[in-house]
Amino acid sequence: MYSMWRLSDRQRVTVTGFVIYLLLLLSPGPHPLHAGVLDADLRAQSIGFPAAGRLRHAVQIADKTPHLEVLPYQRHRSIHYATTYLAELLKRTAASLAKAHPGNVLQLGNSSRRRGGPIPFSISHQVGRDVDIAFQVTTLRGKPAKLKNLTVFGDDGLSKNHVPRLRFDVVRNWRLVKTLLNDRHVQVQWIFVSEGLKKLLLNHAKTHKEPPSLLARAEKLLHQPMLAGAHDDHFHLRIYCSRADRLAGCLDHGPFWPWIDDHQKAVDRRGTALMRFVERGTKAQRLKALRLLGAIRAHRVVPRLMQLLSRKQGEINDAIIEAVALAATEHDLDDLLDALSRPRPVSHTRRLFSVLERLQHPRSLDFLGRLARGRVAVRLQGQALIELRKRALRLIGKIPEVRSVPLLIGLLDDRYRSIRAEAARSLHMLTNHNLGISWYRVVSSKKQAERVARWRAFWKTYRARGRLRMLLDGFRRAGHALDTTKARQEQIDELIKLVGLRAPYLSANAQYVLNQFTGLHVNPHRWSSKKKCLRFWRIWWERERRIFSNTRQSLPGG
Repeated sequence: MYSMWRLSDRQRVTVTGFVIYLLLLLSPGPHPLHAGVLDADLRAQSIGFPAAGRLRHAVQIADKTPHLEVLPYQRHRSIHYATTYLAELLKRTAASLAKAHPGNVLQLGNSSRRRGGPIPFSISHQVGRDVDIAFQVTTLRGKPAKLKNLTVFGDDGLSKNHVPRLRFDVVRNWRLVKTLLNDRHVQVQWIFVSEGLKKLLLNHAKTHKEPPSLLARAEKLLHQPMLAGAHDDHFHLRIYCSRADRLAGCLDHGPFWPWIDDHQKAVDRRGTALMRFVERGTKAQRLKALRLLGAIRAHRVVPRLMQLLSRKQGEINDAIIEAVALAATEHDLDDLLDALSRPRPVSHTRRLFSVLERLQHPRSLDFLGRLARGRVAVRLQGQALIELRKRALRLIGKIPEVRSVPLLIGLLDDRYRSIRAEAARSLHMLTNHNLGISWYRVVSSKKQAERVARWRAFWKTYRARGRLRMLLDGFRRAGHALDTTKARQEQIDELIKLVGLRAPYLSANAQYVLNQFTGLHVNPHRWSSKKKCLRFWRIWWERERRIFSNTRQSLPGG
């Protein structure tokens, strides 16, 4: 037999490599050559959303970097960490500014903690993709100056609380913005700044005949957010997830500008690769792959995950449920409803139901109606079933479809008082009426029948009139009639006042009418407090009032 040892060293290496390749190719389970799909990237990683996430393998910003420094207060608080991509972007930007303006230093405020998470005085800055950048300033004589802390500037470009007074350097600040927007390696989502300073920057850019495409992007990305303080003492830079971060669980809120790569194709490819481990891997590999599928929101593999789901409780099934709950979209609604219609462990039912609450889709109404009546085969009994029925009723009230009204009226006769009360609350939300009835009091069967009859008479009157007419009449009956003969701006003024009403259904429906009247798509049920809700609408109206002409125009459906 021809001995392998008679081959040359190079030939032996080639033959050995080929044999190993064949063994790997024929081995069962996921191909070990692809095990890197499950490996973590050792670069700094942004995980989650800017206002709800964490940071892994963080790097210090401005660590031994010329032309770049963190302001003393922020460095003392140890909130000067970021992803590799943001740190490198800041280095390139600082170097570019220093090249154009020798000796220039880019000063930074808050970024993120070493491991991410909340920081004082900010909702975002949790995942290493946000950083506050101090303005470039000069003395009143035009000499470049450095700041000791963030300083407020008025719309005229002059400092408000700094002695001696300073000037917002439009030339260097525009170069800073321009450099950030033109960077080839990082995609900028926002540069938050006050409206007055934004106007100074754009006027300067137009005067110097900057390219129209650059001006168009700057117009969109320079922005003062609605629910944040005035960005009149710094730029707040936010970048999109890099491709590597997106594949590790980094998540972006919208908007996604037309020129942006959202890396969805890469996510789809990674989802397909991870599914090989879910279907054929070891238990540890399956669990890790499922966690990653949920983290990256790989929604295209949700149908395949649903096929793997069994009705048994177990670690793998629990992980599949969690991945589905995180990644599912409205395209998966039919599969979700089918899964919820079958007997499953209680924890699975509750977690899958949370997806319906997130989606709030009208196509789920038929299922919700059956569940509210207790006609779905779920493994819940007693108080647990009542609580799920109540959740279904609350969700029905958040989906603005009046076809649910007869169902809710029928449930006013339910044997459980808490179900009757929840059905009444959803009726209030959908119709904007309460008919002066309290469903928390115990009354006689005759009185109960009279209450239900009043609601049936109400529906008989309004079912052909349309929901907007119903809502406007509801405001009138509650003592807050809207004068549809007033000018358009005055009508919006009145509606915003109604947003602050104490009754939740009146406040939510005032927002619904505002959406119809203005073309906005604000979810009335998104707010954690009435104060934030009212603040949003007031700030929005203060900015947009000039857009709505003060002409007479009746409310929709009025």
